[in-house]
Amino acid sequence: MGLPKEDPFTDFDIFGVEFIRSSAALVAVSSSVDQIQRFSVIVVNRNMYGILIVGCSQIGIMNKKNGKASWDIRAIKVFIDLFIEEVEKGGRRGTSLTKPAWTSIEENFTTKTRRVYMRIQLKNKFDTLRKEWQLWDRLLREIGLGWDAERNTVSAPDDWWEKKTEVPGYEKFRERGLQFRAELTQLFGYVATAGPQS
Repeated sequence: MGLPKEDPFTDFDIFGVEFIRSSAALVAVSSSVDQIQRFSVIVVNRNMYGILIVGCSQIGIMNKKNGKASWDIRAIKVFIDLFIEEVEKGGRRGTSLTKPAWTSIEENFTTKTRRVYMRIQLKNKFDTLRKEWQLWDRLLREIGLGWDAERNTVSAPDDWWEKKTEVPGYEKFRERGLQFRAELTQLFGYVATAGPQS
């Protein structure tokens, strides 16, 4: 028995998928994939084969092995834009967001991406973005570097890069610059200049 082609579960073998009902969504865990997918249920039919999803929409993806949220470029952009919006509304206190600001980001992120991530997952992504920006900012402060406009990153001879192997992370910017660098500088540049506030 197969599922309709338009159904989000098409990639799963219905007999190899474990369906778990929760208050927030339906969770599908497949032994053949490395992801847990969350779906909001529109229609559910029970029959001799178990549960058949007639209609549903994907609202979240999480890595099965380590429980980390999966991020694509669109989701990252939405997250950054929401963060900037909360900062502009006065939702940042020092280097951190207020609880109401985090709640707003959680709700709006789910609405815009149809992904349900826990606050800790969003905070982990925020910390990762901040560390990447700090590394990028450090790279830009290196003396004697040029700029590669085509790749949007710094330009330096091969021997310079080889000498910088002691700096973990620099290598990732050798072929391509920091994604969303303008937005991340808007978020973290002021904090780096002003420093933590009480």
